[in-house]
Amino acid sequence: LDLLLQTAPIENYHLAEVYEHEYGVKANTVLANYFRCIDEYYHNGIYSIDSEPLVGEEFDKMKEKLVDDVYFIKDVKEMYVDLFPKGDSKLINPYNLKRLGFRVNAKIIYSDNFTNSEEYFRTIMLRNEIFDATLLDSRLTCSPVYYNALQSLKANFDIIEFLPNKFVNIKRLERKGIRKENLQGFIHDVYEFVGDDFFTIKSLRKRGFEHGLDELGFDDWFYGGLLRCDTRFKYRRFDRNVLFRKGVDVITLNDLVEHIVYRYRSIDIYDLIEYIKEEYGIKMEKYKIAYIAKEKELYYDAIMEKIYIDYDEYFEEV
Repeated sequence: LDLLLQTAPIENYHLAEVYEHEYGVKANTVLANYFRCIDEYYHNGIYSIDSEPLVGEEFDKMKEKLVDDVYFIKDVKEMYVDLFPKGDSKLINPYNLKRLGFRVNAKIIYSDNFTNSEEYFRTIMLRNEIFDATLLDSRLTCSPVYYNALQSLKANFDIIEFLPNKFVNIKRLERKGIRKENLQGFIHDVYEFVGDDFFTIKSLRKRGFEHGLDELGFDDWFYGGLLRCDTRFKYRRFDRNVLFRKGVDVITLNDLVEHIVYRYRSIDIYDLIEYIKEEYGIKMEKYKIAYIAKEKELYYDAIMEKIYIDYDEYFEEV
């Protein structure tokens, strides 16, 4: 019913498609099972709810004020109340919003110049050579539609994240002679180079990995952004850094610590912290080590401030 109130008048199959888009239930299932509760609003293939029209000065003033492509319905109602304190905010409804030139989603309205909200998001992401998501309302960037559009463009290398939430358009790179094939080549070369080890872009460089894309001079976040588009790599973000490993379900800092400890059999915790910082560019807090040791069934000696693969290794040393 909430969805109907935001989209009416609308054909039954289109309402089912909107429901599928918002909540993931197949449209055929929605048509067959979900619409009985709104039967009273269904006539001749159309779901409709009678609404009083916004007219005169109120319509003209709202039309004048609504100049952007997208708004939250809540914000439009607040705008109306500010302009017309004695007005009826119920007039800000799907019927009148459509008359004002907008399509209606669950929480937002967007210009009817766009077929759907995903088209709107894709348009703003591709409009300029640089797309800065930090300039968008955070409520928009939390939208599943926004997320899906973003992931689709990233997976196709139409945009590449060069800094957190900042993206460069592939067209800008193409003018420098860099095509999607070059980006895919970078990913392939990294995949062949890293083996089964944990790595960051920093640790790749330290191990001697070089590639023609290095000449672009981007921050490490750009090169990590390319790898995050490939499902063969799993990753975990740490502030401005990303830890990668291929072929596993999930990775954590705990896994990295365990990996290092097993490599050296035992290690002083300050050497461990310094090693992770220098090798991977990841800052690790001392207090986490005892918890990690317990979770990974390693042995941690708080007096010697050293971590071992197990108690037997510790016993042999002491």
